[in-house]
Amino acid sequence: MPITTIAVHVEAAEMATLEPRMAMPLALAHTHEAHIAAVVFKTNVLEGGGEPEDGEENLIAQRVRDLLNGAGVRGDVRGRSSFAYGIGEVFADQMRVSDIGMMAFAAGASAGSQFVAAGGIFSSGRPLILYPSGTQSRCARITIAWDASPASVRAIHGAMPLISKAELVTVVSITDDKDFRRGQSGAELAHLLARHGAKTEFRPLQRGGASVMGAVADFAQSARSDLLVMGAVRHSLVHKMMYGSATQDILDGGPSLPILTAA
Repeated sequence: MPITTIAVHVEAAEMATLEPRMAMPLALAHTHEAHIAAVVFKTNVLEGGGEPEDGEENLIAQRVRDLLNGAGVRGDVRGRSSFAYGIGEVFADQMRVSDIGMMAFAAGASAGSQFVAAGGIFSSGRPLILYPSGTQSRCARITIAWDASPASVRAIHGAMPLISKAELVTVVSITDDKDFRRGQSGAELAHLLARHGAKTEFRPLQRGGASVMGAVADFAQSARSDLLVMGAVRHSLVHKMMYGSATQDILDGGPSLPILTAA
């Protein structure tokens, strides 16, 4: 399925950083001739930030329209709906009627931003790209973190329009964490993607004492990847304490490069 509609969360309280935060959505929309559905609302209401004034939201919404027009990208801008059913659902609602979601995300993100990102990942049924502000990548080089889980399968399926256009797709698996049966191997996945027209390779990884997220992200950066594709799993608190969580590492520390993830 091609990317026809990209849902983008726009923070309503940061006019000064709006242009760099919109750079990657505009680049992807231009590459895929996609429509942007920009959802403008404030996320720090949970920290006592209060509701934004209508004028504040309207100014940012108009600036988003100006950026869309200036880039020659089709799109529309809408405000928040009620937070009565949870701030994490506001963006997830728009993602459900889009092909993919995007959200600028950084270390130290507010609890509200984390709720919005988690809602997009776990409640929308769509893939979400979390990316550092200022990223302008069109995703020419992609790393796929493969652990043979249903979540990683769904993330890869959601990323197929990007994978099919990439210059190089590298499948990596952490091989000192668990044994992979023949049908689960990263090499088999690389062959499948190649049959879809992707230019693929497979690389086994040893994480040693590093976290899964750390090992995969380090490889992606050393390979000069523009995008990391990985599944997201909601673990119990006990599991997080004992084994860690790659998904929580992203939400806590922010992505070091754009990450497409799905649950």
